Amino acid sequence: MSHNLGAILQLCSLSILLREGRLTEIGPSKAVVKSYLANLSTPTNSLELENVPERSGDGRLKFVAAYLKNDTGGRISTPIAGHPIYIVLEFVSSEDLSHVQFFLT
Repeated sequence: MSHNLGAILQLCSLSILLREGRLTEIGPSKAVVKSYLANLSTPTNSLELENVPERSGDGRLKFVAAYLKNDTGGRISTPIAGHPIYIVLEFVSSEDLSHVQFFLT
């Protein structure tokens, strides 16, 4: 049993999916993992920051959200080892800005 989806896809040709202790699916690992990911609840690795009251800066550019996407553009909460992901950072501004820079550490 594993929650390491990358390992499952690399090591197992067949998988089962259990929900609340009950067998809900059996089949090729790729299909079972896809089903598992499709049935996850709202992404937990998502930050919605639109209405955060305490901010620094001059307010011309607001960081409002951050989330993960898979290679087909769908939001995900769990990256799969060996598969591409995109880290999406959303900003809004009430004016046109040029030469905007930001840094991640």
